[in-house]
Amino acid sequence: LWNYLSDGRRAKNPKGLSRQSLQLRVADETVMCRGRGTAGYRGIGVGYPERISLAFDSEEMALRLLWKGEFANINHGRFNAIGRDRIAFPAGIPFHRLGSMDESWPYKGKTDYLFPMDHGYQYRGYFLDRDKRPTFMYRYGDIAVEDFFQDLLNEQGNAFFRRTLTFSAPTAQKLFYFRVASAKEVEASGDSWQAGPLEVRFGSGRQALVREGDPQELLLPLTLAAGETQLQIEYRW
Repeated sequence: LWNYLSDGRRAKNPKGLSRQSLQLRVADETVMCRGRGTAGYRGIGVGYPERISLAFDSEEMALRLLWKGEFANINHGRFNAIGRDRIAFPAGIPFHRLGSMDESWPYKGKTDYLFPMDHGYQYRGYFLDRDKRPTFMYRYGDIAVEDFFQDLLNEQGNAFFRRTLTFSAPTAQKLFYFRVASAKEVEASGDSWQAGPLEVRFGSGRQALVREGDPQELLLPLTLAAGETQLQIEYRW
């Protein structure tokens, strides 16, 4: 007790003094948190009622992590995923116009203070539906993107995400690539792709490809007509 009092104004609250839990729990509606940690310095965590969660990096406008079970702990501007069955996604931006299949995918270096704005990216916030599920908004060059995740159940009662990306382009857009996932091995499996423990399914007519490397990358080539184009992806794990 004397040692504690001797710290004066620097003394921290003793363990057990606060009854406030640092764990965010999800019940019947979506729960969100923001901060450093699981998804970088400007991460957004979203926990869904079907007990699956995601972390979105609003600095690089990219999905960073999926997981199941418990949602997250929060503490002093940080949040950290605490669930199981985690699926990590590679660092870097989601879309890029590759000059060749040998070109490195852009990522942020220690002194790249303009990244990813120098690649045409701009984060524009999010809005919520009536169940408080967010739609993230950002731009890639002239393309406005709305990025929405919905938690659903399959025939066996297992939860999965259906992601809907809506692209709005003022003019027709030349070929660019969407890096959907990466893993030590990525291979086609019937009408889906297997990237480690993650199964990825695209809407009809979408043809993806695997870029060799360590790890391998699942790339989806995209060309857009002027106006609105919608892309659906399912993540099952």
